[in-house]
Amino acid sequence: MQSLFKIQDKKIYLLYIILVLGLASIPWHYHMELPVWQYMLFVSVSVVWQNVITFGIFQDALKERVGKKWIYLLIPPIFLLGHIAFIINFLTKTAPLVVAFVPVMSLLFAYLREKTGHLHWQIFLHLMFYILTA
Repeated sequence: MQSLFKIQDKKIYLLYIILVLGLASIPWHYHMELPVWQYMLFVSVSVVWQNVITFGIFQDALKERVGKKWIYLLIPPIFLLGHIAFIINFLTKTAPLVVAFVPVMSLLFAYLREKTGHLHWQIFLHLMFYILTA
């Protein structure tokens, strides 16, 4: 678990500064019914645990059991199924482009995890999506 969040390059802190500024900007463009502070808390916690479970714990287990190449075939449909299962009306109210975007981004996230060994870039990209679309 420590390796998932290990900071080897001080530039990673810049990602989190950008995220804090992005979260602080949400009230100026927020358009949902849920109170803004609940959205910010829910999205922040949700994104972190999704990345820890999928691209941390699950990806490590997959790599150990079936090999590195299979990660790129198995993670995208599983990540998409997770969104379908846990986001109400994901298939009916979400734009088709966003639904198609989820497995594509999961490929990028899996690659970044393999390349960097940590989850900072995945968390940054994932949270920025929710910050920009709030």
